[in-house]
Amino acid sequence: MRLPQSLRLSAGAVNVSAVSTALRLLDIDDLVRVSGGHPLVRHLAPHRVEGQPLWSYGAAVALVNGYWDGTGEGGDIMLVGPADDAAALAQLLLPEGRRMALPAAAYERVPEGLLVEPSRWGFRWVDTPVGYSPDDARWLTDADDEVAALLDEAFPDASFRPGSPRITGWAGIRDGSGRLVACAADTTESPGVGFVAAITARPELRGQGLGRRVTGWTLDRLVEREGLAALWYYGGNLAAAHVYDALGMQTLLMVSATPG
Repeated sequence: MRLPQSLRLSAGAVNVSAVSTALRLLDIDDLVRVSGGHPLVRHLAPHRVEGQPLWSYGAAVALVNGYWDGTGEGGDIMLVGPADDAAALAQLLLPEGRRMALPAAAYERVPEGLLVEPSRWGFRWVDTPVGYSPDDARWLTDADDEVAALLDEAFPDASFRPGSPRITGWAGIRDGSGRLVACAADTTESPGVGFVAAITARPELRGQGLGRRVTGWTLDRLVEREGLAALWYYGGNLAAAHVYDALGMQTLLMVSATPG
């Protein structure tokens, strides 16, 4: 899928178009502009479901994305924008009957019962290096079997594993004997938005800063290459949230829920 040039812009470089307090249908370039170039919108743009509308209401935007479900009839609605506008847009899109994800502050403004079965998660990003030197980790080569073994032991539910066509590369840390002790996947798919996933360290070595180190190193390399780097995490993963806080990452707290 060809990505528009607007997806390469940083949020600060985007000229935001005038907003409307009516439900609007947009093209992908306008969706990015109205969102202020938000990295979550730019990250999901390659996964928008073809043939499905792109919407805005005020300064909030929404798109049907097939990030996990492919680009068929499935897909959730992702909403980004100011809380009041996003809450109003969510209510306007309830007849679509799709599970939707929206900022937590917007979810709190949706009348009780309209969205049920909520699950919380967070989107995090940085647009400046967090301070890890090139020697703190390295890009791995010919290490798929080692990465798979580490994930089996330390993170069996990882969303990405070696062999996925969506993985650009693996970052890793080795101990003095050459054993792989931490890893992170580069799953960048949208120009200008580096993305990190499948971050883990050996269970017996946790608490030694390996997860933070491999995360920070990968973020820095992606910021250098793309200008911005991001990731997401499930709301109950407080240890990960503390690491991302310590790295100075910006935060958008989100809620996924189903129309009641």
